[in-house]
Amino acid sequence: MAKMTEQELKNKILALLENNNYSKAQMKDILWVESDRLITRVLRGLRKEDKIFFVGSTYTLTSPPKVSAVVQKKTPISLWLLRGLFSLMAMGASIMSVRNTSVWLLTMFPAFFAFLLSSIMSIFMIASAGVIVFLIQQKKYVAVVPIGILWLIITLTSMSSTVIGMYDSQKPQLNKKIATERIDNTTKMQYSIYEQQIMDIEGVIQDKKTSLERFNRLIASYDTLEKRDADRASYNALAWAVSDAEAYIRKQTDVLRGVREKMLVVVSEQEDVVFEAKTFYEEMEGITGLTASLVQFILSCFVACLVDVVAPLSAGLALFLKEEE
Repeated sequence: MAKMTEQELKNKILALLENNNYSKAQMKDILWVESDRLITRVLRGLRKEDKIFFVGSTYTLTSPPKVSAVVQKKTPISLWLLRGLFSLMAMGASIMSVRNTSVWLLTMFPAFFAFLLSSIMSIFMIASAGVIVFLIQQKKYVAVVPIGILWLIITLTSMSSTVIGMYDSQKPQLNKKIATERIDNTTKMQYSIYEQQIMDIEGVIQDKKTSLERFNRLIASYDTLEKRDADRASYNALAWAVSDAEAYIRKQTDVLRGVREKMLVVVSEQEDVVFEAKTFYEEMEGITGLTASLVQFILSCFVACLVDVVAPLSAGLALFLKEEE
């Protein structure tokens, strides 16, 4: 069989398409064309000349309907708006990822290198996600595998560092809380000691005042000089007891005043201590039974997932969101 020229093949293709629509493979079999390059070249030429049209997966002589001018005018605006929103989301999430990851990397690298490495991780996650989408569209699945594995490793690393970074940022608050609790316990102990001392001293003073009242009643019976001279020894003993009781009461009153002053100092220092209300994590501990640290870790993982997955996902959508044909 003689080899067909390109012009002969063009004529046969046009004649064939007058009856029905066919794919390239179907026309190649029907027309007994051996060269794939030849039929591809001929079909491309006919399309350039607008003699045939490619619709879906087949070729046809009928021109596909054009989208109305109203639809063409509105669709790009909505697409640009979506692309802009996704781009802003990607930028914001990337900045948060760089910030949180850098907090952790600063424990291992100088500031410049910590921010540099964190930025590289964030840029790679975004860029590789877009490349993966593009390769899948091109059906190059073999190339997707290594890039996908590397993207997953870096994403998991970034997510872990984000959790650690957020936890390290909250360490000063945790330390402050621990210090506050220790100060609170110490203050309560000192306050209790002073409170007991005051109660003991007041009890001793009250007992001595009772004795003093009894001494005063007894000495009051010596209301004349004759009575005092008649029992001078008893009178002198009562007078000494009254004087001693009054001195003891004055001394214990001074001690009581000193203890109360110390107690006031403890109270004034207590006012300077910040007593923190229960955090959300502590409240959740009471509700769920999980420890506050575990609840905080789980929620931090959610935030890390949001930061490190939304960024590349948003970038991929912003880059490859297409108007449906």
